[in-house]
Amino acid sequence: MKTLSGDFFIFKEGEKMENFKIITSKDNSLIKLVCALQGSASARKEHNLFVLEGLRICDDARTSGIKFDKLIVGESAFSKYENAVQSFAHNAVECYKIPDSLFKKISDTTSPQGIIALAKMPQKDTQINKNGRYIALENINDPSNLGAISRTAEALGVTLEEIENFLREKMQEAAKEQDV
Repeated sequence: MKTLSGDFFIFKEGEKMENFKIITSKDNSLIKLVCALQGSASARKEHNLFVLEGLRICDDARTSGIKFDKLIVGESAFSKYENAVQSFAHNAVECYKIPDSLFKKISDTTSPQGIIALAKMPQKDTQINKNGRYIALENINDPSNLGAISRTAEALGVTLEEIENFLREKMQEAAKEQDV
């Protein structure tokens, strides 16, 4: 890791350096966008973006091939999760570093890990393959089981379809609790 005039760069040998832009204002348009996306399904649809929050969820998304439009990292997480941040940065179009106090304002969790990624909504295939295997979930009582269900479904080649918006918040909380 190298510091130059307040900007942070992370680089791998043989690759170009990734520039982390610094945001300090709660009035920044990206900060406002994250807050809107966190709180509103219509904002997520309007901007065609969704929020991934937490180390594990971001890593699962990255390893599943989801590219990040924006990566937002809190100051503490920047050094605490240096290897993960480097990996996420190479998967992101734009990277931002923000103060922990500002990160707490945009976080949707009670004890944020300091990593948020914004990704484009995947294009839904409106064609259902009659020979395909699918799983649909509704009224999940224990959201911590959703991760196990999705990994099992993926291993079996089943398409996992999220039924209700509230599952997103519950999945993030459950993943955070497992990481603590």
